[in-house]
Order: sequence, then C-alpha cells, then structure tokens
Amino acid sequence: MEDQNGLAYANLYVGGIDAIDVDSTTSTGQTDVSEFCFVIMRRQIGLKSPKVVAIYKERPAHIQTAFDTAIKLCQFYNCKALVEATRISIK
Repeated sequence: MEDQNGLAYANLYVGGIDAIDVDSTTSTGQTDVSEFCFVIMRRQIGLKSPKVVAIYKERPAHIQTAFDTAIKLCQFYNCKALVEATRISIK
C-alpha cells in the first residue's frame, strides 16, 4: 500500500512468532509440545481495521524449516517480527 505521495508505508505489516524450543533431533521426550506459530498483521491505517494477512503454524521435523519460512514471509511482507526469547531463535 502507498500513501498519497506514492511512497510505501513504513512498518505497515508486523509479525509475531511463538517459537518452539526443540525439534525432533533434540527431543526432550515430551509428548505435548508446542507448534511454531507466526502471524503477520497489517496495522490499522485510516479507517481500515487491523487485519491478519498471514498465518504459518506447523511443527516441522527440523526447526530451521520453520525459521526459513518465517524469514521468507517477513521478506514478502517487508515486515519486522517480534520473536519470543527461546534457546533457539532467528539471528
């Protein structure tokens, strides 16, 4: 989306990541484990309400797959993401 001057809005999209601590290669033996979830929202702009534009929720065999997908979504939407502090995270 562009403003009245034809410039793209800065920080129009924002993401939030609820990461997972371990993948199947470093299993802790837990059976009730969380999934990786990444949500991207478009911020309120003018009279348009905030809107969820993308959701990625999965527990892949390797956590690197989830992080790679999250980075691709950030690039596609040109957004910044808030990442939960865990032992494994995006740098």
